[in-house]
Amino acid sequence: MADQGKVAQLGIDCTRSSPYKNVIASKPKAPRVGIFGLGYVGLTTTACLLAKDIPVEGYEISITKRRLLARGRCPIMEPGVSACLQTGWGKGLFRVASFLNPKRLPDIIFICVGTPNDKSGATDLTFVHHVFAQLAEFNLKHPDFSSDIVLRSTIPPGTLADLQHRHPQLFARVPVGFYPEFLREGTAMADFIHPPQTVIGLLQETLRPRHLPRLLKHLGLSKNTVFTTANSAESLKFACNAFHAIKVCFANEVGRWVSASGGNAEEVMQLFRRDTRLNLSGRYLQPGTPYGGSCLPKDMRALSHFSNRLGIKLNLIQGCESSNKSHLEHLVRIVRRFRPRVVAILGVAFKKETDDVRGSPSLELMARLARGRTRIQAHDFLVHRRAVLGVNKKVLDRLITATAVTIHDDLAKVLRGADLVVIMHRDDRYHRAAERLTIPVLDIGRWQGF
Repeated sequence: MADQGKVAQLGIDCTRSSPYKNVIASKPKAPRVGIFGLGYVGLTTTACLLAKDIPVEGYEISITKRRLLARGRCPIMEPGVSACLQTGWGKGLFRVASFLNPKRLPDIIFICVGTPNDKSGATDLTFVHHVFAQLAEFNLKHPDFSSDIVLRSTIPPGTLADLQHRHPQLFARVPVGFYPEFLREGTAMADFIHPPQTVIGLLQETLRPRHLPRLLKHLGLSKNTVFTTANSAESLKFACNAFHAIKVCFANEVGRWVSASGGNAEEVMQLFRRDTRLNLSGRYLQPGTPYGGSCLPKDMRALSHFSNRLGIKLNLIQGCESSNKSHLEHLVRIVRRFRPRVVAILGVAFKKETDDVRGSPSLELMARLARGRTRIQAHDFLVHRRAVLGVNKKVLDRLITATAVTIHDDLAKVLRGADLVVIMHRDDRYHRAAERLTIPVLDIGRWQGF
């Protein structure tokens, strides 16, 4: 399988009949898990559980996704996920449905549905409310329903308390908690298996989870698990993403003034990151492209909206979106200085090792340049026009229909005829290909060529 090597690097062998036989024998029987929402978080969670021989039933409203999964195909590009899903199918550990079956109720239900921004910038909880309304109705019809309900979707502080207010009978009968995910696309399975932290948020005077602690023990995560209030856990997820976004903006602003003063931005940030005692982690602290994706942009907007409702002005956090936009403007100005007729853009997704184009700075750069009558030829090792689905497909189709942008699977074809190359991903394959070129190359990921 194409991503079997990636799985092996994580210490998971999905090809054997029971790779965790000895481990499982010394542990209590694994709980059965149901997962609402088979997107990036849901399918990554599914793959990691299947790798531990934990049975999973996925619930997905998209007929297209259900049909793809039924044929053994994975609707997302995430290293290791496809191999583990296919192995799970083969072992009879994985099935897909549209909703719960009262004859085979899971011990734990993970809710991993999307929580995008609405037009005002607030978190759109439509899918979360829809699932909870269905579960509340199911609870009334089936009094024996006792699964732990665990939210993993990113939700604003106070959401779990609001859900309790909306569905008091459900919360009175069934344990409900919030278990924030800290998964980076491209390394999601590694992040699930070796998480930076495990935090469970609970409301006061509600039922405690019965099966979740057993699952965490089975996954080897119980020793470092912290149980806290629901509000603290909900806030933690936003705090982490806000800090990641701030680190990206900080590194890019440093890169701009260091470069403008004749210095080496990459070297400055390498030296900065050496101080792991005071300057914290090197994660995200790399001058390069603006931040993008499905998490940081929406969570920064949602946090700004939430703080405004509270009457609190968060200058640094609210200025982060402006800084991110200004960095994109800076990149547009740099590219336009070359007055290119044809630009080769290498890297379409918001970062390498994923096919997710939501909030991709590459797409925004392409759209801006194409409006100025510049022709764009783009390439990405994982983004293929015929393979993308759902929101990703709509985003790409809208861009390509409205502009002079083409996306090819052949890297040589993309480079041919271009008079400027812009590398948007920190990918050694692109870097090596650019070294052989005689035309100008802007390696945004390494801050070279400016």
